Amino acid sequence: MKNEFDSWFIEDRISWYKNKLRSLMAIIESKNTLSKSDLELARAEMKELKERFKSDKKIGGASRRFGAMSEKEQQYYMAVMEAETLISVKWNSHPIRSNWFSDIDACMIDLDFSYPSI
Repeated sequence: MKNEFDSWFIEDRISWYKNKLRSLMAIIESKNTLSKSDLELARAEMKELKERFKSDKKIGGASRRFGAMSEKEQQYYMAVMEAETLISVKWNSHPIRSNWFSDIDACMIDLDFSYPSI
């Protein structure tokens, strides 16, 4: 059975995660307050990010249970699991008061370390 974790899939997903993290950083970086529209946008982006992590983690977990994973698949799965744990803030919390930037930055550093060329 062909696994969903082909190289193109992994590169596409890591790129998506990095772009989403950059987008969140741009919304909240160096700000003391957020407009209502920026607050809503940041929350929607964080919710989408956390849902994607959860979804990919489930797919990776199923792949691990139902067959041997390639080295690339294992690396991706571990990166997703680690990244999910680094984003501990709640998507409906306030991005500034809850210090989202710290979690986002840690997650980006981790993904850059695991996938420097993407």
